Amino acid sequence: MKIKILMAFVIAALLGGCATRSEIVKMGARDRFVSSLKPLNLAMCIDRNVDENSALGSLRSKVIDPGTEPVEVVVMNGPTTHSVVQISTFEGGSVALFYYGGVASIAPPGYVYQMMSKGCQGIAPKQM
Repeated sequence: MKIKILMAFVIAALLGGCATRSEIVKMGARDRFVSSLKPLNLAMCIDRNVDENSALGSLRSKVIDPGTEPVEVVVMNGPTTHSVVQISTFEGGSVALFYYGGVASIAPPGYVYQMMSKGCQGIAPKQM
């Protein structure tokens, strides 16, 4: 029985890793981060954290369409979309919505976004 559960878990993780950027966003936000930074500055902070943080391993990120809102940061693990972060203006700063795919979708709650947003001038969450 344990082997069947483990196999189901592995298959779900592998299939989840095949999702496209738009499919990951359609699955719904998992985490939210409010910052005093403007959207593009928050996107650049998250992008830098992903590329420089050894705890995030082989992940690489790219800011997509930095002149439009929401600003998107797409995080890749090789050819697989790991997560998508959409950042919009919110109360003089910005709010980032984190959408997860693949293995990121089964990470402990808060782990991924806390690593990505570390040092990005977070503020106390407010109701949206």
